[in-house]
Amino acid sequence: MKAAPMIRAALRVVAVVAAAWALSFALFSSLPGDSARAMAGAQASRADVDTLRRSLLLDAPWFLRLARHARNSVHPATIAMDHGDCATLGPMHLNFGHSTVYRRPVTALLRQRVGPSLALAVTVSAAATSLGLLLGFYSRKHGRARSLVPASRIVSAVPAFALGIALHEVFARRLGWLPLEASLDSFGSTLRSAVLPVATLTATVVGPYVAVAHERWKELERAPFVIAAIARGDSPARALWRHGNRQVAAHLIGMASLDAGTLVGGAVLTERLFRWPGLGSLAVEGLLGRDVMVISAAVVVAATGVVVANVAGNLLVMALDPRAADSDRRA
Repeated sequence: MKAAPMIRAALRVVAVVAAAWALSFALFSSLPGDSARAMAGAQASRADVDTLRRSLLLDAPWFLRLARHARNSVHPATIAMDHGDCATLGPMHLNFGHSTVYRRPVTALLRQRVGPSLALAVTVSAAATSLGLLLGFYSRKHGRARSLVPASRIVSAVPAFALGIALHEVFARRLGWLPLEASLDSFGSTLRSAVLPVATLTATVVGPYVAVAHERWKELERAPFVIAAIARGDSPARALWRHGNRQVAAHLIGMASLDAGTLVGGAVLTERLFRWPGLGSLAVEGLLGRDVMVISAAVVVAATGVVVANVAGNLLVMALDPRAADSDRRA
């Protein structure tokens, strides 16, 4: 990949993240109620509340608070300031402040929560892509196999919270096969805890993947290179899979990169339901406690993840199907 597209991609990441950060900060600042009182607690004195309000500039316009927060959040490691709450990122430091709910640096909270959320998102994307590839291939047959497409669409039409509650009630509460709450203490407990959230999120997104893969496989059945492989002695199914799987996978990976934002939204509800210690549950807890530092940091990380997923998806599509890169250059 040439330098110019890489620079454009990097600038696009920065612009989208900055816009999402500013918008969320503005929306949070417009919420009714006393943020200082909510963050200090009901038992805090008026003097303590006023001190917290002044320290966070809560009586100043939101754009002034955003400017100060942005200046403190990303800064060179050599700048003269207290770096106790900072996380190192090469020559730069990240400092999202101190959580008023958890009484800890926000960067420390992010180190604990980003990993589980990333693992959940990658697993769901891989599962949806793999299931779409396989079920779409099988559904091209006649008979009952063709019902896989409408069946997968029906399952994906069920809201994530409703499906999650049903799975939790059956497999965790009644049958006791899976834990009621997530536990990441060991590899085995992590795997068992991940079954229900992964199944819930995969089921709610897999329908379009199966439908797109089904149509793509049907188109490739008439492709000249598949017909030529059949003429050389391959069975129709073997010729289609052997020569078409990379193209279909490229389509599905492109869909997965575009669905990153939808996955983030669904993960918030799913993490909360299954007590999965990820970024989504952290954002909800921060919102309930009006913890502006936690919320802004969660928005920055989530927006960065969505944009990076889009860029990474485009790179994978180009690697699997070089014709995608040629079409992008012609466009």
